[in-house]
Parts: sequence; C-alpha cells; structure tokens
Amino acid sequence: MADAAAVRSLAIQLKAARSEISKLHKRVNALNNTVKQELAAVRRDALRQSALRPSFPADPNGLVGQQVFPMAPIGYIESCFVYRNGTPRQPGLARAARSRLKVAWGDHPAHTTAGLDEFSHVWLLFVFHNNRGESVVKSKAKPPRLDGAAVGIFGCRTPHRPNAIGLSLVKLECVEGDVLHFRGADLIDGTPVLDVKPYLAYADAPPQQEIRCPEYANAHADSELRVHLTDRARSQLHEICTSTSVETCNRRRVGPRPLRFFANKPEEAEAAFVQLLQADPRSVYRKQKCATEVYRVCVDGIDAECTFDSASGDVTVHCVTLKDDFANVGALDPGPSVGGSCSAHTPDGDVDMEQETDF
Repeated sequence: MADAAAVRSLAIQLKAARSEISKLHKRVNALNNTVKQELAAVRRDALRQSALRPSFPADPNGLVGQQVFPMAPIGYIESCFVYRNGTPRQPGLARAARSRLKVAWGDHPAHTTAGLDEFSHVWLLFVFHNNRGESVVKSKAKPPRLDGAAVGIFGCRTPHRPNAIGLSLVKLECVEGDVLHFRGADLIDGTPVLDVKPYLAYADAPPQQEIRCPEYANAHADSELRVHLTDRARSQLHEICTSTSVETCNRRRVGPRPLRFFANKPEEAEAAFVQLLQADPRSVYRKQKCATEVYRVCVDGIDAECTFDSASGDVTVHCVTLKDDFANVGALDPGPSVGGSCSAHTPDGDVDMEQETDF
C-alpha cells in the first residue's frame, strides 16, 4: 500500500512539473514575440530616419579632421637621390635611377614578398617626410608647367597636402628575399614606405580613349632638353664610378665610402644624370631668377655642376665630383647653386615661396 501511495504522489508531482514547464514555454514564446516586435519597430524607425537624411552627407558623424589612423612604415627607401632638390618630379622620368626597399614588417619579412617577382611594376605608397610642416599646406599650389598659375591642391600632385602621402608607379627590377630593387623611382633616400602593391594592367590602366588631362600635364608639354657632358665631366664620372666600388674602398681602407648603386657602372650613372636633367628638375623661381647660375644635382653621392641655356635648350654638365660629407647624406639640401643669389635661399635649395607642385 505504501508503494502505491508513493507512486501516486510522484505522479501528482510530475504532472505539476509538466504544467509549470508548459507555462514557462508559453512565457518564453511570448517574450520572443515581444522582442521580435520591438526589433521590427526599431528597424522601421531606423529606415524612416535614414530616408529623412540627405543621400550624401558631407560629414555624417562630424569627424572630418578629428579621426586619426595610425600607420607605421614597412621599411625605408634607399635611393640614389639624397636631396629633395634635383629629384625627379614624377616616377619614370629618370628610368635609370635606382633604389631599393628592405621590407621590415612581420616576423618573416621575406614571406611577405612571395609572388611579387612575377610583376614588372609596383605602386609605392609613401610619406613626404621632408615637408616643412602643416604651415606650408595651402588650398592652392602652382605647377611649374603653368608658369605661376595656381590650381587646387587636389587638382595637382603637390607634395604639400593635408595628408603628406605620395603614390608612385615604379619598375620592379628584382626581388631578393625581403629586399625589393626598383628603377625609375622619384623618392629621396630615407623615405618611409607605407605599402607596396603590384600594378595590375587590367585594373590600373584605363582605356586610352577615356583618359583626359589638361594640356600642361601632357608628356609633350615640355620640350625635352639636350644634355651634354664635357669630356672632363665624363672622365671624372668614369673615374669616380670605377674607383669607389666596395672592393676598391675596402682595399684602401681610407677615403670616400663606396657608391651604393653605380659602382663600376659609369654608363648607367651618366644615363641617370642625363634623364634627370632632361626633365628639368628646377623650380619656376630658379628658372626665372637664377637661370644663368650654375646648378647642382646629386646622384648616388656624385655631385654634378651644370648650366642651362634656355635659348638653345642645351644643358651642359661641366664637372663631376664625389661628395665628401657622406655623414650628412639625406639631410636637408645644401643648395643647388654655386654662389650667386640663389645659394642663400632655403636650405633644401628649392625655393617654395610659390608653393610649387611637382608637375
């Protein structure tokens, strides 16, 4: 009898438990329905508010000029151009110019360059680290080819921009592990590089018939200058290139440091000078105010003194010397003129009173 009573008691308890569970299920379902209804109401509200806002708000969150996106270089360029003055205004103008980048990102930098050697050209995203600060950035700049006329900074390629970021398309000569070798770059020595991206012809080259640009920005807008090296200058260049190789300097143990790019390559060094001067790296100010003065350019630590004849379009390289103060390579330019009124201007030798761009 006692067992039967215990069974009946358990049955009653089980029935009560099932009833409570059923009630809980109903309450959970009711809560789920309530939540779904409330979420639907929130979505409807959001859609209504979105419809009331302008389609293209100028600054939806009021954050323009306030947000900061920290970035770190993946490496620093080693370039045959050590000064801003005398560096090509655009990539590809001095195709013989050489530079390299040692990638220093990640635990295994060489892994990051795998597959890159299959491409002939790459984009370099970099920082104009030698700009003179935000005070130089203005809303307009003066492209040299416009002879003093101004355009908006977003309508040209001035290095003085709200964000001092540059973009150059360069030829990738070869990849050696974590070191990338380039030709035709327009970056000065020590430039911080933020990223390297392969050039994709199918995506990066627009149809030729769709390309539009102002006349002054066309490649033929400037007549190409004729560059001549005197016999003396060519002989000096050959002597410098053949006597400052790593092996020669190591044997001497004293004297100048070896060339980084053109040791034992006098023909390539001459080509770099010729291509650089053909594109006329002088500023408008220097062309107008200092046209008759001797102009200096430096390639791979080799100084060349030259003169421009605007009437004939001839550029003559008179002499070539090896820099003595290699400890200062990469510092601000000492000035491109030898004496004369222009040598007293800005320390980088590029008078920026006109806020020039790099067209």
